[in-house]
Amino acid sequence: MKKSLFSALTIAGLVASVGTASAEPNSGTINFQGYITESACSISGGDTNMTVPMGSITKNEFTTAGTRNTTPARFSISLLNCNTEVAKNATIAFTGNVVGTGLLALDPSGAQGVAVALFNANNQAITVGGTGVSGALTNGTNEFKFQAYYQATTAVANIVAGAANAKATFTVTYS
Repeated sequence: MKKSLFSALTIAGLVASVGTASAEPNSGTINFQGYITESACSISGGDTNMTVPMGSITKNEFTTAGTRNTTPARFSISLLNCNTEVAKNATIAFTGNVVGTGLLALDPSGAQGVAVALFNANNQAITVGGTGVSGALTNGTNEFKFQAYYQATTAVANIVAGAANAKATFTVTYS
Protein backbone atom coordinates (compact mmCIF):
# COMPACT_ATOMS: atom_id res chain seq x y z
CA MET A 1 0.00 0.00 0.00
CA LYS A 2 2.86 2.34 0.81
CA LYS A 3 4.35 1.62 -2.57
CA SER A 4 1.00 2.37 -4.31
CA LEU A 5 0.51 5.57 -2.35
CA PHE A 6 4.06 6.71 -3.14
CA SER A 7 3.55 5.93 -6.86
CA ALA A 8 0.21 7.75 -6.89
CA LEU A 9 1.72 10.82 -5.22
CA THR A 10 4.69 10.82 -7.61
CA ILE A 11 2.41 10.62 -10.67
CA ALA A 12 0.12 13.35 -9.28
CA GLY A 13 3.15 15.58 -8.70
CA LEU A 14 4.35 15.06 -12.28
CA VAL A 15 0.91 15.81 -13.69
CA ALA A 16 0.63 18.96 -11.55
CA SER A 17 4.02 20.22 -12.73
CA VAL A 18 3.12 19.63 -16.38
CA GLY A 19 -0.19 21.51 -15.92
CA THR A 20 1.56 24.55 -14.41
CA ALA A 21 4.40 24.77 -16.94
CA SER A 22 4.94 28.37 -18.08
CA ALA A 23 4.66 29.38 -21.75
CA GLU A 24 7.73 30.53 -23.64
CA PRO A 25 7.96 34.36 -23.71
CA ASN A 26 7.29 36.15 -27.00
CA SER A 27 9.67 38.84 -28.13
CA GLY A 28 10.09 41.32 -30.95
CA THR A 29 12.27 44.17 -32.08
CA ILE A 30 11.53 47.90 -32.21
CA ASN A 31 13.65 50.10 -34.46
CA PHE A 32 13.81 53.81 -33.75
CA GLN A 33 14.92 55.87 -36.72
CA GLY A 34 15.62 59.54 -37.15
CA TYR A 35 18.32 62.06 -37.81
CA ILE A 36 19.85 64.85 -35.77
CA THR A 37 20.60 67.92 -37.85
CA GLU A 38 22.47 71.07 -37.15
CA SER A 39 20.29 73.87 -38.45
CA ALA A 40 20.60 77.49 -37.53
CA CYS A 41 16.87 77.71 -36.67
CA SER A 42 13.63 75.79 -36.86
CA ILE A 43 10.48 77.10 -38.50
CA SER A 44 7.46 77.66 -36.28
CA GLY A 45 5.06 74.74 -36.79
CA GLY A 46 2.15 77.00 -37.67
CA ASP A 47 4.22 78.77 -40.31
CA THR A 48 4.95 75.77 -42.50
CA ASN A 49 1.44 75.55 -43.99
CA MET A 50 -0.27 78.88 -43.61
CA THR A 51 -3.17 80.66 -45.22
CA VAL A 52 -3.05 84.41 -45.69
CA PRO A 53 -6.58 85.89 -45.91
CA MET A 54 -6.51 88.49 -48.68
CA GLY A 55 -10.11 89.59 -48.26
CA SER A 56 -12.68 90.53 -50.86
CA ILE A 57 -11.52 93.32 -53.16
CA THR A 58 -13.66 95.08 -55.73
CA LYS A 59 -12.01 95.47 -59.13
CA ASN A 60 -12.75 99.21 -58.88
CA GLU A 61 -9.76 99.48 -56.48
CA PHE A 62 -7.50 99.02 -59.51
CA THR A 63 -7.16 102.03 -61.79
CA THR A 64 -4.61 100.76 -64.32
CA ALA A 65 -2.30 97.80 -64.87
CA GLY A 66 0.27 97.77 -62.07
CA THR A 67 -1.95 99.30 -59.39
CA ARG A 68 -2.53 97.45 -56.14
CA ASN A 69 -5.38 97.26 -53.67
CA THR A 70 -4.96 99.69 -50.80
CA THR A 71 -4.80 97.40 -47.75
CA PRO A 72 -2.11 94.73 -47.55
CA ALA A 73 -2.55 91.29 -46.05
CA ARG A 74 0.20 90.98 -43.46
CA PHE A 75 1.89 87.70 -42.53
CA SER A 76 5.12 86.58 -40.93
CA ILE A 77 7.44 83.60 -40.81
CA SER A 78 9.01 82.88 -37.42
CA LEU A 79 12.37 81.19 -37.07
CA LEU A 80 12.74 79.62 -33.62
CA ASN A 81 15.67 78.53 -31.49
CA CYS A 82 18.16 80.27 -33.76
CA ASN A 83 21.83 79.74 -33.02
CA THR A 84 24.16 82.36 -34.47
CA GLU A 85 27.13 80.04 -34.00
CA VAL A 86 25.64 77.92 -36.81
CA ALA A 87 24.61 80.79 -39.13
CA LYS A 88 24.54 84.58 -38.94
CA ASN A 89 21.93 85.31 -41.65
CA ALA A 90 18.74 83.84 -43.09
CA THR A 91 17.22 84.36 -46.52
CA ILE A 92 13.58 83.60 -47.24
CA ALA A 93 12.75 83.15 -50.92
CA PHE A 94 9.36 82.53 -52.53
CA THR A 95 8.63 80.37 -55.57
CA GLY A 96 5.43 79.56 -57.43
CA ASN A 97 3.76 80.22 -60.76
CA VAL A 98 5.11 83.58 -61.84
CA VAL A 99 3.36 86.16 -63.99
CA GLY A 100 4.75 89.50 -65.12
CA THR A 101 7.86 90.65 -63.31
CA GLY A 102 7.96 88.35 -60.31
CA LEU A 103 4.29 88.36 -59.30
CA LEU A 104 2.53 85.26 -58.03
CA ALA A 105 -0.04 84.04 -60.55
CA LEU A 106 -3.59 83.31 -59.44
CA ASP A 107 -5.22 79.94 -59.94
CA PRO A 108 -6.37 80.16 -63.60
CA SER A 109 -9.86 78.82 -62.80
CA GLY A 110 -10.73 82.02 -60.91
CA ALA A 111 -10.19 85.75 -61.31
CA GLN A 112 -8.20 86.98 -64.31
CA GLY A 113 -5.97 90.01 -64.83
CA VAL A 114 -4.74 90.15 -61.23
CA ALA A 115 -1.77 88.58 -59.40
CA VAL A 116 -0.34 88.61 -55.87
CA ALA A 117 2.53 91.02 -55.19
CA LEU A 118 4.77 90.31 -52.18
CA PHE A 119 6.63 92.93 -50.15
CA ASN A 120 8.83 92.91 -47.07
CA ALA A 121 7.93 94.87 -43.92
CA ASN A 122 9.59 97.98 -45.38
CA ASN A 123 7.32 97.86 -48.43
CA GLN A 124 10.13 96.75 -50.76
CA ALA A 125 8.96 94.41 -53.54
CA ILE A 126 9.93 90.75 -53.37
CA THR A 127 10.38 88.99 -56.70
CA VAL A 128 8.69 85.57 -56.69
CA GLY A 129 11.32 83.20 -58.05
CA GLY A 130 14.05 85.70 -57.08
CA THR A 131 16.74 85.77 -54.44
CA GLY A 132 14.42 86.53 -51.52
CA VAL A 133 14.71 88.63 -48.39
CA SER A 134 17.77 88.41 -46.14
CA GLY A 135 18.20 89.40 -42.54
CA ALA A 136 20.70 89.05 -39.74
CA LEU A 137 19.82 86.43 -37.13
CA THR A 138 19.85 86.82 -33.38
CA ASN A 139 19.91 83.94 -30.93
CA GLY A 140 16.37 82.80 -30.14
CA THR A 141 13.29 83.79 -32.17
CA ASN A 142 13.49 85.85 -35.36
CA GLU A 143 10.34 87.04 -37.11
CA PHE A 144 10.35 87.97 -40.79
CA LYS A 145 7.33 90.15 -41.65
CA PHE A 146 5.74 90.38 -45.09
CA GLN A 147 2.84 92.01 -46.92
CA ALA A 148 0.77 90.76 -49.84
CA TYR A 149 -1.37 92.81 -52.22
CA TYR A 150 -3.48 92.06 -55.26
CA GLN A 151 -1.98 93.83 -58.27
CA ALA A 152 -3.64 94.39 -61.64
CA THR A 153 -1.70 92.83 -64.51
CA THR A 154 -3.97 94.21 -67.23
CA ALA A 155 -6.31 97.12 -67.92
CA VAL A 156 -9.18 97.29 -65.45
CA ALA A 157 -11.71 96.59 -68.21
CA ASN A 158 -10.06 93.19 -68.75
CA ILE A 159 -10.12 92.07 -65.11
CA VAL A 160 -12.49 89.16 -64.55
CA ALA A 161 -13.98 88.73 -61.07
CA GLY A 162 -13.77 85.37 -59.30
CA ALA A 163 -11.85 83.46 -56.66
CA ALA A 164 -8.40 85.02 -56.34
CA ASN A 165 -6.28 82.25 -54.86
CA ALA A 166 -2.55 81.67 -55.30
CA LYS A 167 0.00 79.29 -53.85
CA ALA A 168 3.66 79.94 -53.06
CA THR A 169 6.41 77.89 -51.51
CA PHE A 170 9.00 79.51 -49.28
CA THR A 171 12.53 78.31 -48.64
CA VAL A 172 14.79 79.43 -45.83
CA THR A 173 18.53 79.27 -46.40
CA TYR A 174 21.21 80.14 -43.88
CA SER A 175 24.66 81.68 -44.25
